[in-house]
Amino acid sequence: MEGRYDRFTTMIAALYQNIQKVKMLEMENFDLRTIHATCLHHFSQHPSGLTLKELTELCEVDKAAMSRCVAELQEKGLVHSDDVSTKKYNRAWKLTDRGEDVAEETNQKIDEAVNYVGSFLREPDRAQFYLWLTQITGNLEEYVQKKVAAQSKAAKTEEGE
Repeated sequence: MEGRYDRFTTMIAALYQNIQKVKMLEMENFDLRTIHATCLHHFSQHPSGLTLKELTELCEVDKAAMSRCVAELQEKGLVHSDDVSTKKYNRAWKLTDRGEDVAEETNQKIDEAVNYVGSFLREPDRAQFYLWLTQITGNLEEYVQKKVAAQSKAAKTEEGE
């Protein structure tokens, strides 16, 4: 039991930092940032388009950051919206032809990295790894929700005293 927290958090932090470095290195070629890699990937998975709300949920970033990201992609000619009648947040945004090319190249780089780092895993081991990682993530989210709810309940109780 001892050392599990240190080991787990250090490894997760190292994974995240290295993923960010890979995205940064790959996005430099297009004068883009790491968030753009994630957005381009999701846009390529949804050719009919995504609203800012949907993209915010998929990328797990706040609304303002996603709005800036899409505006930057639009300025660079990588995304567009045919719907100018609705508010920007509710519009469906799609990749332009150039955006599709950049997204395709970005996805190839993502596949290259994922294949390299997981090359030692056999398919059954990979499936088990993702099963466990999904379970750990779900358990952690549930734990956080319970802690937040308990803290909120305690704060309301203190206010009522």
